[in-house]
Amino acid sequence: MTTLKIAYAADAAIVATNWDALASQAWATLPAFDNASTLHVDVLVGGKIHFDTVTGIILAADSFDIYAAALYDKDVASSYTGGIDTAFTANDASLTEDTEFTPLNLKLLAVVKPEATTADTEQSYNWGPVSIASVFGGIMPQKFILVGHNNSNDAVLKAATSDHVVNAVGINYTNALCLLLTEYIMVPAITLRADHLSSIKAARKHNAWLGGGQLSTVLFRLELA
Repeated sequence: MTTLKIAYAADAAIVATNWDALASQAWATLPAFDNASTLHVDVLVGGKIHFDTVTGIILAADSFDIYAAALYDKDVASSYTGGIDTAFTANDASLTEDTEFTPLNLKLLAVVKPEATTADTEQSYNWGPVSIASVFGGIMPQKFILVGHNNSNDAVLKAATSDHVVNAVGINYTNALCLLLTEYIMVPAITLRADHLSSIKAARKHNAWLGGGQLSTVLFRLELA
């Protein structure tokens, strides 16, 4: 038996400048994460949000909400989840709700809340990691963006870029079986009708022991009536 093992890619920072000092009830998107070349089967996202007592009063009911959106058409930059027409794009520091996008159509990833006891305290709150593939039906989209919402009645987000962190870690799987020998059989191109095909027989061709696991190769033979 072969063994699948998880493989973690190097951490990749997603620049969160657009979330700096985001106004009360304001929205902003970050730069897109493009999976076209890395081809990760999943990406874990997480980070920290810094609440600031200088720019506003932090209440226990406040939160910073983080959503995901992905392209339904990989070749159209404005085809992100939740968008209205062509207005909703990546790396936008100022979004207009219900004009450029509809919040209810986004995929919620995290709700980052201050502590309840002493909410009005300047400090950072960690969030994630969250699987991107899990919110899109288990399949990793080619390109996705994170959408932030300052869901508070004050401008409580720290202005300094270094105080907000967004991190992405790609996930792939490796197979412990190092060697796989495959033989290819060339056959002429033919067209078969249902009444031509009398049977499909499978015959085990050979077994080989590789790396402690048994590899079975099955050869299919077509027989015509």
